[in-house]
Amino acid sequence: MSKSTKHDNRIQFYGGMYATFIPFILFMVICIFQAVTGWSTLQGFWVNAFICLIVGMFLSKDVGGYFEALTTGMGSNLIMTAVMCWIFGGVFATILKASGLVNGLIWLCLKLNITGGLFVAFTFCWASYILPPPAQTWGQ
Repeated sequence: MSKSTKHDNRIQFYGGMYATFIPFILFMVICIFQAVTGWSTLQGFWVNAFICLIVGMFLSKDVGGYFEALTTGMGSNLIMTAVMCWIFGGVFATILKASGLVNGLIWLCLKLNITGGLFVAFTFCWASYILPPPAQTWGQ
């Protein structure tokens, strides 16, 4: 009779524990490459994610357990919160782009001769001022 341990449900990977970071690091490298070269699109990020999931599958010793862990993880509150933040961030960015508010901010900074690091600090403070009202209504 074998003694059960708390680590029985762990997924084993070829290359050990550090191999679990390979798909994530690959995803980050591809996304940075796309951003630097100007090829970044939403569809490109989905393709990157899919490729990295497949790489993780090949590194996994138990493919069925790997995909079971993926589907369980995608249903967790933490992941769904991150996905919702991403969706709301995209909606908020689209609204800002369509409203011309960002162009107005750039115009104001140019008129006030705000450049470089001061521009970054100014836009950060501006975004911190603008964002709390929508965030408070989402939490209600």
